[in-house]
Formats: sequence, C-alpha cells, structure tokens
Amino acid sequence: MFNKYLKDGGNSLVLCAEMDGRMIGMLHCSIGEHFISEGTLLANVSAIYVEVRTRQTLLGGRAVSKLIRGVSKWAKANSADMLIFNVANGIHIAKTNRFFHKLGATPLGGNYAVRL
Repeated sequence: MFNKYLKDGGNSLVLCAEMDGRMIGMLHCSIGEHFISEGTLLANVSAIYVEVRTRQTLLGGRAVSKLIRGVSKWAKANSADMLIFNVANGIHIAKTNRFFHKLGATPLGGNYAVRL
C-alpha cells in the first residue's frame, strides 16, 4: 500500500504495522494546503494507534517509530513543508510531550509539528 501511495500520489495515507499477519498498529495522514495559506503543503497525522497489549513493549515503540518514518518519507515525497501530529486529548500529556520532543517536534498550538 505504501509503495502505491508513493508512486500514484493521493492526498491521504493509511499505514499499518503488522506482526505475524496481525495488525498491531495504524496511522492515518492527509496532505493539502492549509485553509488560511496558499502554497504551503501540510501533512496532518490525524490518528496513530498501537494496540493496548503491545503499546508498553519494545515492539510497540518499534511499531510507532516505523509508522512515523513511513509517514515522514511519504510526506517528503509529496513535497510537504511540515508534518503535523494532531493531539486530540490531554491523557498522559507529559508522556506525549516527551515522545514528540524525542522526534524533534515542537508544540504548535495544541499540536506538534516536524519541519521537513
């Protein structure tokens, strides 16, 4: 699926992380111009999910890292200027903040952005 999106373009992407044929995580991203600016392409990650039983393991961290590497590659291939991770709730916000800072992201309003 990832190679198809890289080749054919498209304005949205769904990536899945699997282990032994079982989906353990997913990510959804869309790309487009921001409604208040022209010529700037933003890739907006609206969902990252890793199943609960995998989340607190090394495999969970590996799944998230690969999903983020994949979406970053796709966003760059589609000329995005910025990758934005929409954070929809304040659950474990200190842990979320540490995670995104490790990625090199900075807060942008209530979201985090990585300049590409």
